[in-house]
Amino acid sequence: MDEEQFYGKYYEFLKETENHVTDIIKTAITNKDNTECPVKYISHRIKKPDSVINKLKRKNLEENLETALSEINIEDIDFENH
Repeated sequence: MDEEQFYGKYYEFLKETENHVTDIIKTAITNKDNTECPVKYISHRIKKPDSVINKLKRKNLEENLETALSEINIEDIDFENH
């Protein structure tokens, strides 16, 4: 299953949001006004379906998009390793 199939109606919104946030950060990096920008680099992705399913399994949660969206939140993200 690919991302578009897994995320269904949310996929386009996720892609648009990812692109919008990336553009904002890139603008902040390139349009310095003689102050140091706190952003040195950016990395982004939409989590692969297999990775989402594995996380749900590890947490003993139902393996579907609705559970992923409601039960896996930003505190679960390990920013240091992504």
